[in-house]
Amino acid sequence: MKVYTTEFINYLSLIIGTRVKNQFIKLDLHKNYSFKQIIEYLRSYKMEQISGKEWKKSKMLKYVQNLADLLNI
Repeated sequence: MKVYTTEFINYLSLIIGTRVKNQFIKLDLHKNYSFKQIIEYLRSYKMEQISGKEWKKSKMLKYVQNLADLLNI
């Protein structure tokens, strides 16, 4: 049973990864960034909750903000 679970999770991650890469290609991001770069840049993208209700973007590097803007995040 454990093998089936692992294979299923690997299958799902493959599908999700492929869809994400295809979206990057549609936005022509693959011309300027590698898949690894995009994921690493987005890893530093953070939001902070202010006074328990509002969410605000934390300070980030300009190139990370530009990438987030291209992805409409």
